[in-house]
Amino acid sequence: MSAGAATYSVGGSVSGLGPGLSLQLLNNGGDAVTVGGNGGFRFPGKLSAGATYAATVGTRPSGQQCTIDKGSGTVANADVADIAVTCSARPLFAYVANADDNTVQAFALDPATGAATGVGRPAAVGHGPVSLVADPAGTTLYVVNASDNTVTTLAIHPDTGAVSVSAPAVRTGASPLSIARTPAGPFAYTANAGDNTLSIFKMSAKAEAPAPRGVVQAGSNPYTVAVNGTGTFAYVVNAAMVSGAPSVMAFVINGATGALVPAGSPAATGHAPFFIALHPAGRFAYVANFADDTLSVYAINGATGALAPAGSPVATGGNPFAIAIHPSGRFAYVANVFSGTISLFAIDARTGALTPIGTVQAGASPVAMTLNPAGTVAYVLNAGDDTMAIYRVDGGTGVLSAVATVQTGLTPSAMAIVAVP
Repeated sequence: MSAGAATYSVGGSVSGLGPGLSLQLLNNGGDAVTVGGNGGFRFPGKLSAGATYAATVGTRPSGQQCTIDKGSGTVANADVADIAVTCSARPLFAYVANADDNTVQAFALDPATGAATGVGRPAAVGHGPVSLVADPAGTTLYVVNASDNTVTTLAIHPDTGAVSVSAPAVRTGASPLSIARTPAGPFAYTANAGDNTLSIFKMSAKAEAPAPRGVVQAGSNPYTVAVNGTGTFAYVVNAAMVSGAPSVMAFVINGATGALVPAGSPAATGHAPFFIALHPAGRFAYVANFADDTLSVYAINGATGALAPAGSPVATGGNPFAIAIHPSGRFAYVANVFSGTISLFAIDARTGALTPIGTVQAGASPVAMTLNPAGTVAYVLNAGDDTMAIYRVDGGTGVLSAVATVQTGLTPSAMAIVAVP
């Protein structure tokens, strides 16, 4: 480009972007702009006449898909201002693993009411499915089967949301009880309670079987594994149901290989910690202590991933088993198996401390809970009566209001909500 040559901006408009969401756009694969609302946008860099441009979606908004019209061309002697980006909600589906009939069910979710409608026939998986996770694109589910020590891969049909087995099952360690994966990277981890290990897998971009990438030692009876939102740290709770001390361990994730390296010393928990949930901001972790009827709170060192206790454990209902954190990070919900209730807490954004704000009735033996991406609807699986309970969430107070109950398969054990392209 000669000195003083004219340059021109490249931009356009965005429509359909949901409230509170943002979208990253790229020009020619690198010039990035983050758009936080509907209306006009411009890429930071300017181009000279005759240069080419190509707008693509870098990071799409949560729960939405975005298409681009007039996104590529050649710059004339004028600014480019007619790139049109249109965003719309991706259809949401809930996938439920039923431990006692060895299936995964698909439900279409109404984004306004939260209503769940069964889709297709349940997919037969391995024996004792107890945990599942989707890939970031919403095209594949991975299901861990505790009774036959395997991971089953399911393809998600893009038109209907129905699922079907797409690859041979892959072996894990003994008695896998949980699976988690890096949000953007290709790695997944299973917590194997029967041999005190974590299995490492590399996932394909297609609905193919995961490839084993090694094993790392955990504590006694690792029960649940979780990965933070940036894919840099993994955490596992060790229930110590047979021997040893209950604890929660932190690991640093190698972004290139998926390998896990311990971060600091294991942190003590209450008795029989069965579940860990991470705050969306990545600063706090919460552990449900099944035998203590408490919730332990930990601060996360943002540089190292190490955990430090933050205050005293908080009382829950009888036998807390699962935790869900509101997408806003303002509220926490705990499913209590013995008392058949959900405990509600407000979260202090500065300290992570929990303040009780109420209790609502669940079904018999609630064992899993999750919220839709907007945080407007909560879903609870009740293993004792084979149902999924649906609640409306008050965004201001966090309070839950019962809406409906849907029948599941036998002993629903885990659920994932997926935005399907």
